[in-house]
Amino acid sequence: MKKTAEKPLLIIYSKSSFKKAFFEKVLQEDFEILSAESDEEFSQKLEQLKISLIILDEKTLESSPEEVCNTIQKKGVKNAPILLITSKLKKIVIQKLLQTGITDFLREPLDEDEVNERIETAKRLQKTERKVAELRAAITEKTIATKDISKRFIFDERVLNTIQNATGDKNPLSLLLIELKNCKEETLFQTKLKCFIRKQDIFFELGSGKFLVILPKTSKTAALLIAENIEESASQFPLSIALVDLEEVQTNIYFSAEHLLTLATNYLEEGKKRGTRIITKGNIL
Repeated sequence: MKKTAEKPLLIIYSKSSFKKAFFEKVLQEDFEILSAESDEEFSQKLEQLKISLIILDEKTLESSPEEVCNTIQKKGVKNAPILLITSKLKKIVIQKLLQTGITDFLREPLDEDEVNERIETAKRLQKTERKVAELRAAITEKTIATKDISKRFIFDERVLNTIQNATGDKNPLSLLLIELKNCKEETLFQTKLKCFIRKQDIFFELGSGKFLVILPKTSKTAALLIAENIEESASQFPLSIALVDLEEVQTNIYFSAEHLLTLATNYLEEGKKRGTRIITKGNIL
């Protein structure tokens, strides 16, 4: 007889009987649910078991969301997405809360479909952030010292901060992944490429004929124009350029960084097969 798998643990911090009943009805099949009604009770339950998901009811918290997030961090709870039930969805407030540890937001009145969608996103996020944490731990000083920047791209603080700012401010962000067919032409091509690199852009020379450019505050349309200008200027070089924008991936800092690079790499490989010099979502499907 198979042993029944343990359900992941969810903690709801709320004094509202209605909200707790709502989540128990919607999520009881997928989670073991605990609840807390005070800072002290919440803090104690954080110590008891491994937490998979946390839901905070802003209206009934004894402390601010920022202080509650600090408690979660001090208790050593890692990679557990934190959803905040709130009516304060102003951009400046959202940005501040994201910086303190909130993962996503649930609007009132609560909607079952929206809750399930946010939960699924949170579960994917948890899996990805765990993977990122493992990758971080696996990176040795030797690896960091190598010239293969592609292995370090998703951990670069400039990239993470740029994605965080784009997400919080709801600004566009695009990425160009460029590959030369002839690696021996890297130096000459790089001289041309740098003419198109703006002050705010982040440039990586990946080696083996590959270059990566992060374009903050740049829409897909504007990034496509930049890519076309690069392609025209470097018409003598056999190359492929993959273009991805932030809207195509999950907007979580680490999740986005990893998926931007993965998606661009997939586009590039498919484009090379088709002989396409500039590859985007629009011409890859």
